[in-house]
Amino acid sequence: MPYLTEELFQRLPHREGPSRPESICIASFLTSQKSYDAENVEDKLNQVMNAVKAFRSQLAALNVPKSANP
Repeated sequence: MPYLTEELFQRLPHREGPSRPESICIASFLTSQKSYDAENVEDKLNQVMNAVKAFRSQLAALNVPKSANP
């Protein structure tokens, strides 16, 4: 697999300049980027999951068949 990984790395678009590594073996490990940060994303996802769980439990309590149209 290292040969495949290196081949894929070489085909990726890279920024030109002195920071461009010649090989994935000597490239620095990626750090988090500010564009990936989102405030309270875990809390928002937990709210959505709790809403879905509540909705499904209500459907089960009312014996609504799974094939029923909403």
